[in-house]
Amino acid sequence: MTEIRHIVFDIGRVLIHYDPDLPFSRLIPDAEERKWFFDNVCTHDWNLEQDRGRTWAEAEALLIGEYPGHAENIRNFRRHWHEMVPHAYDDSVAIMIGLIEAGHDVTMLTNFA
Repeated sequence: MTEIRHIVFDIGRVLIHYDPDLPFSRLIPDAEERKWFFDNVCTHDWNLEQDRGRTWAEAEALLIGEYPGHAENIRNFRRHWHEMVPHAYDDSVAIMIGLIEAGHDVTMLTNFA
């Protein structure tokens, strides 16, 4: 059996809850409209570019240029980001802490911008 030398935990959706629907269910109450917005405007790929280093100013300007009628909700993505990560997953965090306390080499990884 191979010895485990290093353990990596992803932060989003492993150590902390991430869900853009949390604030947007209030901002865009209609579920179909909200789905369209995430599928076509503030998409996963668009958000990933901020994780890769694109500034929020550039990201917002790009989408507002393409979807001026959605400017407020495009800006709301950044404004309400903190509501998308409301809590930690206590069990996952406890496992990670236990591994650290046991002397294992542990890293946390994220792509949050």
